[in-house]
Amino acid sequence: MAKADNMYFTGSTSGIAGPNGVLYGPYGMTVNGSPIDAFCISDGDTITAGETWQATAYNAASLGAQYQQAAYVLSQFYNAGASNAAVSDALWAIFDPSYTYNDPAATSLLAAATNSATLAAFVNSGQLADYTFYLYSAGTSSGGSAAQDMIAYTPGGATPEPSSLLLLGSGLAGAALYLRRRLSA
Repeated sequence: MAKADNMYFTGSTSGIAGPNGVLYGPYGMTVNGSPIDAFCISDGDTITAGETWQATAYNAASLGAQYQQAAYVLSQFYNAGASNAAVSDALWAIFDPSYTYNDPAATSLLAAATNSATLAAFVNSGQLADYTFYLYSAGTSSGGSAAQDMIAYTPGGATPEPSSLLLLGSGLAGAALYLRRRLSA
């Protein structure tokens, strides 16, 4: 079973609100104490600054087509200059087909993300590994509601948490000590 990550929402870093008042991403977050910027993939769940919850991290390559489409859309924010509004609207429409988006540029993002040739080229390029989904785990957020599922651009993979590094370091130190004693005997 995958370990749950501790999510903390610090607030919207874009400060841009759509006509319905929902702030567009990216959102300031911490995951196990490390800061990231992320976009939510649902406009239906509401969180407020200071909320915490548990989520499980998944690489986009391990999830289905909708998640791969979402990774493609987010890649257009980081690599092609797509706007916060267009990306947020397109992400919300991928996971909620009844969502009515506000930014006309979301139409072209959705068309490209759902085009099988475009998506296949994106997947085959290896870029999919640079996107991590943080999917809400069991329980409720500290605000009492269902918390958000998020996507983040994480080139090079997720950063290990300090306790994992401590465990690795102590294991290496123990192996070195064992080897030193064995060679000196």
